[in-house]
Amino acid sequence: MTVSGQPGLLSVTADPEESSRKWVQLVWPATLRDDEGVYGLFGWLPPRAVVAMAESMLVVAAAPVVATAGC
Repeated sequence: MTVSGQPGLLSVTADPEESSRKWVQLVWPATLRDDEGVYGLFGWLPPRAVVAMAESMLVVAAAPVVATAGC
């Protein structure tokens, strides 16, 4: 799947208490090979709603940030 043209990973898990709700997690940009994204949304929401929220976020150009170990 893609979010604003970037690859994303969407995970949908059934509620362990057997209700009809689903736990949804969306991370992007991320792939199966590199699953640590920059952005993420999650919650007891319909998958379509999470994807719509992600798509509605403003895309801006920014310089890459590199973290130092221990930060």
